[in-house]
Amino acid sequence: LGLVEAGVVVDLSLMRGVRVDPAKREAVVQGGALWQDLDAEAALHGLATPGGLISTTGVAGLALLGGIGFLSRAFGLAVDQIVAADVVLADGTHLVDVGRGVPPPPAALADQEPEVVPLSRARERLKEAASDAEARAERAVAEGCPDARLFWALRGAGPNFGVVTSLTLRLHPMPSPPLLFTARFTGDYKARLALRLYAELAERVMERPELTAYLFLTQPAAALVYVVGVGDAGAAGVHTAVQPLVAAGPAQASLAPVPYTALQSMHDRANGPGEYKWGRSTFLDSLGSNTRRIIASSWRAAPEGSTIEIMQLGGLTRREGTTPLPWRASTRYETHPIVKRGPLDDDDEWARRTEWCDITSERLAFDPARVGTYLNFDSEDQEQTASHYGPYHTYLQTLKQKYDPSNVFHRNHNIKI
Repeated sequence: LGLVEAGVVVDLSLMRGVRVDPAKREAVVQGGALWQDLDAEAALHGLATPGGLISTTGVAGLALLGGIGFLSRAFGLAVDQIVAADVVLADGTHLVDVGRGVPPPPAALADQEPEVVPLSRARERLKEAASDAEARAERAVAEGCPDARLFWALRGAGPNFGVVTSLTLRLHPMPSPPLLFTARFTGDYKARLALRLYAELAERVMERPELTAYLFLTQPAAALVYVVGVGDAGAAGVHTAVQPLVAAGPAQASLAPVPYTALQSMHDRANGPGEYKWGRSTFLDSLGSNTRRIIASSWRAAPEGSTIEIMQLGGLTRREGTTPLPWRASTRYETHPIVKRGPLDDDDEWARRTEWCDITSERLAFDPARVGTYLNFDSEDQEQTASHYGPYHTYLQTLKQKYDPSNVFHRNHNIKI
């Protein structure tokens, strides 16, 4: 993901500075910083912000396309935490503090939990949200915030508009470490049971954003369930929520407070330098019996070493119209099959693995109400870009024409003009 053929790579890896202002609860993060850099500095002040699931991921790259992590249900996506950005445009213009002074979206919009509506109404709502977002950006420009349009575009489609050299991110108090429950189930029957119990648990806690559940289905046959509780209410809720999982007799289980920096780095070793993986993303509004059958049958056919990961969303990830990410309006789960290239895999074996990944994703994309995919987890599928942005795509094309008319920044999920 970090290199391209016949292109130019702007290497920001030496720009890893992080400056935390505990009074403002903000951090200024240079463009090459990793989440481990930010997490460590914020933790010194009892603060944290939503990131990804791997601490060696770059802050800017993840945040500019969304950013789903352990704190997202409680505080929103990583992109929601962006207060301002320094960015170099295609013509060399260096803009500083883009977004500072732009009015925030109405509180009712930012904190809403969209109601369940018929498909036709859901599509109309998305169109209305796109129109409202465009109107807010244009109104902010008219009221004296000239970079309001660019700020809106950066927070969800950033790689198309410039090189972000610095981000200012909002931080949140983390007075006590999150409480982490883990349970590992082995064997085909127990893993499929874990899938059902996970779905039931996630539905029970859907309206409690201080709790978040994750499921990892792997081959050879096993399932790993995480439940994370944030704050006092989250810690108390974990104990009750996980009882059915404990009663099911996992091969291993644990419950302990874990510093946020340790929580963020749990998957670093399995995703270290040199790992070559392929993944696809699908958003789902439920994990009903039919969806679980699709997941289970795909998992049973998976090549050894592959994984199907399911992340619970909802809570403050569902902020309709605040960013050009239409999937936020109704998505409750993100699922992605991932395959890893082994050291002995030839091209034919790698093609077989990626084909399983693609077919699994296609089988899960059966719901016509779904709009878009999570581009941070979707490997190089340029054709998905327009559908990913849905009704926001037209306005993004207008802004692309303004800020990058020659499409200099095109080696990405490209917004074509």
